[in-house]
Amino acid sequence: MAAENELFEGERQPVKINILSIVFDLVKQWWIIAMVLAVSLLGSYIYVTETYVPTYTATAMLVVSSKGSTSNTVYSNLNAAESLAEVFSYIIDSDVVKTAAANSIGEERFNGTVSSSRVEGTNLIIVSVRGYHPKEAFQLLHGLLREHVVVSDLVMSNIILD
Repeated sequence: MAAENELFEGERQPVKINILSIVFDLVKQWWIIAMVLAVSLLGSYIYVTETYVPTYTATAMLVVSSKGSTSNTVYSNLNAAESLAEVFSYIIDSDVVKTAAANSIGEERFNGTVSSSRVEGTNLIIVSVRGYHPKEAFQLLHGLLREHVVVSDLVMSNIILD
């Protein structure tokens, strides 16, 4: 019988885990768990407050219509908006228009990002400027809407953006 309880070479004895003992050890060391939790929370708070940068978006909606057309119909406006959407996004994202918009509000450079998109099935184009300050985003959008006309009239002379 004694031979049955002996371990052979290379054989492992099964590990027994006493869950009640683990729970008692955790309860005894509660202050270590509380300290680890507090340090983790403090580290997370510091990381979030130091890396978070708020951004603000100013948005305008432009209506596309055909200039000088006697048949200023909805269909012609939709066709104009469809063909204009891609061209307009290149125009407002150009360095010339951005620099002019920044100069019009007294800035040296354009401190924001510009995006434009067409509302599907309409003759509307949405222009957005994202910046780090709400007033700056609004002023850059306003300057962009004033200054894009110079380039837009040269490229798209038969389209009106209101």
